Amino acid sequence: VLLDVLSEENLSNFIIQITPTIYQICISPHGTRVMQKLIEKLFTSVFLLNKLSFALANSNLIDIMKDPYGNHIIQKFLICIHDPMKNGFIIDTVVNNFLNITNSKHGVCVVQKCVSEGTKEQKEKVLSLITSNIYEILTDQFGNYVIQYLLTSTDVNLLEIDGILQYILDNIFAICKMKFSANVIEKCF
Repeated sequence: VLLDVLSEENLSNFIIQITPTIYQICISPHGTRVMQKLIEKLFTSVFLLNKLSFALANSNLIDIMKDPYGNHIIQKFLICIHDPMKNGFIIDTVVNNFLNITNSKHGVCVVQKCVSEGTKEQKEKVLSLITSNIYEILTDQFGNYVIQYLLTSTDVNLLEIDGILQYILDNIFAICKMKFSANVIEKCF
């Protein structure tokens, strides 16, 4: 409620005040709600959004993405902000730390949101990484959910995941016998 009545100057000061502790705020069950409301409030202000983006980009972003509470902030950012100049730091972090984030219980949700909410170019980057790391993702207890998501998502067409489908088809017998990748085969059916 406080965020709704603050002026742009007060919001700017608020961001300055929270910047040193933004990581702790993001991984807090109550702080994550505040951050999500802040993102909703700021998505129309380029200046304030840049300040918040800078604060997040200079925090422990990978750990925020992998945190049970923090990942919701990153997802909210991707849902609200579709400008690659403003959300690019998130996509870049995912791309540069792909398997670390994809093989995380909560990071996998961020990767899925990168596919569903990213620009065409951002989506292609992430899909390319998925394709080139298919074995590691398929056989991971959390990463396999990315593949399952792609198989059922309306945000992706079959041509975009042709390489993934071909890999599954070429290796179906081996994939069926592995604990986590067998879930992907079930999803195919």
